[in-house]
Amino acid sequence: MNRNTVSFLAVALLSTACLAQSSADTKASASLPPGITVQAELLRAIDAKKAKPGDEVVAKVTQELKANDKVVLPKGSKVMGKVTQAQGRAKGQDESELGLAFDTAVLKDGTQVPIWFTIQAVANSSGAMAQAALDAQASSASISMANNAPGGGMAGRPGLGSQAQGAAGGDLHAGNAASTDHGGRLTSTSQGVIGLPGLTLASGTLITSGTNNVRLEGQTRFLLRVNGQ
Repeated sequence: MNRNTVSFLAVALLSTACLAQSSADTKASASLPPGITVQAELLRAIDAKKAKPGDEVVAKVTQELKANDKVVLPKGSKVMGKVTQAQGRAKGQDESELGLAFDTAVLKDGTQVPIWFTIQAVANSSGAMAQAALDAQASSASISMANNAPGGGMAGRPGLGSQAQGAAGGDLHAGNAASTDHGGRLTSTSQGVIGLPGLTLASGTLITSGTNNVRLEGQTRFLLRVNGQ
């Protein structure tokens, strides 16, 4: 066996070992312990009037997920699922329903890993959250200016300014202050429906409304809890 042949075989073996290691690393990176939560945003809007069972649902992971100080699901990965049931709000129907089941994580290299999720929380889009924060800041600034203005309507009424300011901030969280951080972002303890009036989350898979048609806009935020692989 000549030197060139030996060199070729060595390179081939090294390449095979590297591919095997890469495959092992990919599988390891997608190992999500049960109970851990994943933050993601819906890529496309879903309307209960138009959706059909079996329709594909895709969300993008917005924060890298770590377990034991190791990244197990990088930011930008996708979470795939499907519509399980859909009923629009129409005359003669008591409520609108949209059932979603997320069951696959897709890594950046395209590797698909079966993972079962339930929806722990669903919230208004990231754009709506940012606008709500700006509106709350503007309201607070207006109230502060009114309090500081000579002879202002609230200047001579102790406590009223702080009460009004708290009410303005309350609009951002809509009664769910404990379910988000100070900026309205989801946390690992967020639960239920946040910033989407009239909607209810049931059983971790079903979103319903007795007053409106269920429609989730693009960038609707989800907190997904891992059930198992």
